[in-house]
Amino acid sequence: MEKENQLYIEEFDSWLKEQFLALECNKREAELKRKMAELIEKQYELARERINLAVDELNEWAKS
Repeated sequence: MEKENQLYIEEFDSWLKEQFLALECNKREAELKRKMAELIEKQYELARERINLAVDELNEWAKS
């Protein structure tokens, strides 16, 4: 019975450690996705600025 209890404790301990690792992985993945979203937003803003500059240049050219 003692051996069986020890095996149960070790199995539960391993399972619990696995759950904490999975939780840490999920946390890191969420942080990476947040950072990626920020970078994509920045890229969008830069592309929009470039397009607006091109439109302004085209309008100036059309006026001349």
